[in-house]
Amino acid sequence: MSKYSENQRIILQIDNAQMAADDFKINLSFKTEKRLLNVQQAGMVNVEVDSKQSVDLTLVLQEIREQYEAMVVKNKQELEKWFQSKVELLNTQITTCTTEVKTFSTQLSELKKTLQTVEINRESLLKEVVEVQVEEHKPHIERRVKTIVEEIIDGKVVSSSVDTQVQEIQ
Repeated sequence: MSKYSENQRIILQIDNAQMAADDFKINLSFKTEKRLLNVQQAGMVNVEVDSKQSVDLTLVLQEIREQYEAMVVKNKQELEKWFQSKVELLNTQITTCTTEVKTFSTQLSELKKTLQTVEINRESLLKEVVEVQVEEHKPHIERRVKTIVEEIIDGKVVSSSVDTQVQEIQ
């Protein structure tokens, strides 16, 4: 904003210098013409003319300067108001996004805990399923083991009882 104000100040100085130069040219032209008329009218009748009072250019310049400075102040206030509204909007968006990030982070943590619980439950259920399947198949397995034990070992039929096997081996 300081560059904007500096630019406005420079433009005002240029306008003032231009108006002063124009005023100087007008006064110089007027004085030159007056001198030429005085030289030409030497010995002639002097005629006075009632005319409007000339405009005081200093007052005109001062009035323009005041209007320009008031416009600069107004523009600066409007720019500051616009800037503050944009900052307020951004702060609101930052607050909203921060809240959303916190909410999502909390949800993510909860989902991780839920996943962990589900994994533990799955492993537990899998263990239970395996145990149930083993129990269901246990009679079949025991029959199969009994059949194998009763098979011929070294040409002899071995009893299915463990005691008999131990005695025969000894």
